[in-house]
Amino acid sequence: MVGAETAADTADIETMTADELRAEVARLREKLIRAEWTVAELEERADVDPMLDVLNRRGFERALGRALAFVKRYGTPAALMFVDLDGFKSVNDQHGHAAGDALLRAVAGDLVRNLRASDVVGRLGGDEFGAILWNAQPPQAAAKARSLELTVEKVALSYNGA
Repeated sequence: MVGAETAADTADIETMTADELRAEVARLREKLIRAEWTVAELEERADVDPMLDVLNRRGFERALGRALAFVKRYGTPAALMFVDLDGFKSVNDQHGHAAGDALLRAVAGDLVRNLRASDVVGRLGGDEFGAILWNAQPPQAAAKARSLELTVEKVALSYNGA
């Protein structure tokens, strides 16, 4: 909490008893722990697209950096996929941005549902998504890419009667 006074703020630290100093240290440690949790939560939120509940570009780039380091160090296979929604602009133009947002949510949800919990999905910007598939050999990654393409092509949604 910003602006909260401590005992040390209002009293001369030299006049505090040993018990008062220990209590103040304990209180400050607790405050520090709460602040660290808040920072961790804010950092996590900063990496997530709030509308789609998948990583944003910043979060995806962090995850990609970790994946590349892991692959380099341990030699495990992984795949990186890029998904771009063809014709998405026409949805926004014809039906409005709220319809486009609903479509993005549907696509993001389908991507997440059709990948493993260990895989990573992120919105890179606009109508572009990325996916990191852990422990995926090239044949499995290619098959999954084809499967995801079909899944995204089949996304259908009704919005305001259209």
